[in-house]
Amino acid sequence: MTTTQIFNASRINRAINVSLTCLLLTFGFSAANAASVTECGDTICFTWDDTELSIFGTPSIVGDKIIFDPTTFVANSLNGDGVVTTNATVNITLDVMEGYAFDSMSLDEAGDYFLWGSMSAVSVGGQLRVRDAAATMLAIDSITASGPFNIFNTPFDLTPHNWDAAASVSLAGNEWNGVTQVVMKIENILSAYTDPTDTGPLQAFIEKKEVGIEVDIVTTVIPVPAAVWLFGSGLLGLVGIARRRKTA
Repeated sequence: MTTTQIFNASRINRAINVSLTCLLLTFGFSAANAASVTECGDTICFTWDDTELSIFGTPSIVGDKIIFDPTTFVANSLNGDGVVTTNATVNITLDVMEGYAFDSMSLDEAGDYFLWGSMSAVSVGGQLRVRDAAATMLAIDSITASGPFNIFNTPFDLTPHNWDAAASVSLAGNEWNGVTQVVMKIENILSAYTDPTDTGPLQAFIEKKEVGIEVDIVTTVIPVPAAVWLFGSGLLGLVGIARRRKTA
């Protein structure tokens, strides 16, 4: 092999090594960041860690809403199991686009339940918590069902009964002015109870259904300050005077 051939082979090997290194770095970077997902709606970008979604399931974005469709979010107590609780918490970071501001957030969720036994019971709870990125402000509201869970089935009747619950927080106060990023924490709890002292077939079943959790983001356009309008009007006036002088 000549000196030129050796030199060319060395250059090719270096190029291959560089390419492989870049490829490995790319794959490594992608793998390291695979957990973080960002999707944008009309005026809001939502970011979450897809390894922490748990039984909430993968969300979808519609407009400025983030919607979860859980399929295994269930609490089920059988034949005197006592209290059975299922809970999960998810954190979502929200960034508002330029020219808009956060105004309020509302959470709506729904599902179904059924009860066997007069002492059986189910319930829904949790919180909607929103804080700014610096963690200096916090808005909280409890998730509350719209009505009681008081429809009882005869044993082995699996007819479900619908339920819904809601929570909302306002971010319209002066203390939230200028906040462009917030962290939203959704804490969800389902509980089911059958009495250990009761007799007969007993079941308390409650599930969060495909309607899931909908978080509505209301945004308002930030008005341009009056001083900016005055400044713009002044510039237009100066341009008009300059044109008249040039014409004269």
